[in-house]
Amino acid sequence: MKITVDKNKCIGCNICFDISEGTIGTRFGSDGKAGVNPEADLSKKEVIEAAKTAAEACPMQAIKIEE
Repeated sequence: MKITVDKNKCIGCNICFDISEGTIGTRFGSDGKAGVNPEADLSKKEVIEAAKTAAEACPMQAIKIEE
């Protein structure tokens, strides 16, 4: 699984952090934009589901998930 954040679309609202349970968020990106937590275990089903929910909830549709 690969998660990418489009820095041109991300507005840094950080909604993704709470929804993804720390898998995605502004603390992992740069310039106030979201990024992926390098320590996130993307092999766990619950982590993947939380990341998908965060991507769906992103108001700017800046998060893309490829399986």
